Amino acid sequence: MSIPNPICDPSFLLRNSFSQKLYHQIVKDLPIYDYHNHLSAKDIFLDRKFTDITELWLEGDHYKWRAMRANGIDEQYITGNASSKEKFIKWSSTVPATVRNPLYHWTHLELKNTFGIETILNADSADQIYNETKSLLLQDAYSVRNLLRKFRVSTLCTTEDPTDDLKWHIQLKESGFEIKVSTSFRPDKAIDASNAANFRNYLIKLEKCINKPIENYQDYVAALKLRHDYFHLHGCRLSDHGLEFPFPVLEPTTAKLENIFQQLKKSNTPGYQAQIEFKSALMIEFSKWNFEKGWVQQYHVGALRDANTSGVKKIGQACGFDSIADFLYAETMGIFFNRLEEH
Repeated sequence: MSIPNPICDPSFLLRNSFSQKLYHQIVKDLPIYDYHNHLSAKDIFLDRKFTDITELWLEGDHYKWRAMRANGIDEQYITGNASSKEKFIKWSSTVPATVRNPLYHWTHLELKNTFGIETILNADSADQIYNETKSLLLQDAYSVRNLLRKFRVSTLCTTEDPTDDLKWHIQLKESGFEIKVSTSFRPDKAIDASNAANFRNYLIKLEKCINKPIENYQDYVAALKLRHDYFHLHGCRLSDHGLEFPFPVLEPTTAKLENIFQQLKKSNTPGYQAQIEFKSALMIEFSKWNFEKGWVQQYHVGALRDANTSGVKKIGQACGFDSIADFLYAETMGIFFNRLEEH
């Protein structure tokens, strides 16, 4: 006898008649306006079809990767060279351990709403669900564009670094795709002065973007402004900032900023306070440009990012080595927004 999946109940989490009416009669069929995601504009333009559920689910989902590592799964089954099916089976064996974590809810809601599968996912059901979803994913109805249509997406905003050429966004717009696909300006790498070698590499990439050398801090700000203008030209209307620290609110002098920039350019990592001063100045610059163009600003707070440095060196940044932070944000957030209000 199979155990019914409570998450597949139409009124899951809707605990009274009012919430049920609000969701089922009013909210359920409204279009989606997704102002922050990490979807691939390339996949949308090419209308990618996924080979199996591992590609769809596990290829780039570092939330799942983190859960698998916490469950003791060897890295070869996460980002390594194990087969797609082996990776899916290892994820399936992890799912029961995620009870009371949103991953457990998301997993079963996605199976139900995407594939019509209400079976509880675990090691025992993994093989059946892998084969069933693989068969469904062969159908045109499960291409990237048709999945977006299925969920009534009206507008979505991906996340790009200032150095991105937005090639796929431009082609998507020219293709006449009916769902609006925009981008957001995410300059986290541009303000990160914690590793001079990484900054040097970023500087070289930015110089290639604007096709001229960047000699000083003023040049650097001007280059980022050019990229901000470029994003605006191609439909971007929001910035996106991951702050893994209290809001940067120091007010360095122009001379100090130049000194910090030259240290970075010479591959010397400045001290912690100088790193915050660098971030503070640039965050204010971005806010000014956003205001001038009428953009919305998004701030992601509360994450301790890339905490496992050995893991980051082996696999890369934003690959599931984050955790919840306990920084105090309110005071510095108030100072930061008050400074913007004053101007």
